[in-house]
This record gives sequence, structure tokens and C-alpha cells, in this order.
Amino acid sequence: MRGHCAVGWIVGEETALEDGRGDAELVLTARSGEYGFLARSRAGKEIVVVYEAAVAKLLPEIGDGQVIRVLDGL
Repeated sequence: MRGHCAVGWIVGEETALEDGRGDAELVLTARSGEYGFLARSRAGKEIVVVYEAAVAKLLPEIGDGQVIRVLDGL
């Protein structure tokens, strides 16, 4: 449910679990090829997001400044 609930994203910065996975609310800053983009975390860290071609087919169009919520990312 957190993925759709704005209130759940207001509290706290993204946190990684023991296996390095976690949730993050990111702001897209630039496209980086067909299968990735650069983003900034709420704490201001630059994050490189990369995904497989099969995942790219499932994603909607995204653009600079758009807020992206990543669940269980690595």
C-alpha cells in the first residue's frame, strides 16, 4: 500500500534492509540511455537507476522532474 500512499513517503529517508534492498522516493534529473536514468533522493544524493529491457517495456513514459517511487530496489 505504501507505493500509492503519499503520507507513507513523507516520514523518513529511504532505508536499506540488511540485504541492501529498500524503498526510495526519487526525482528524475536526466535520462541515461534506454534502460536507466539519473535521479536525486530526498536527502539530495544522486542515484543511478538501471533496469532490464523487459522492465522498460512495462514502465510508463517518464521525464525530468518526475517523482519516481522505487519499492524493494537494490
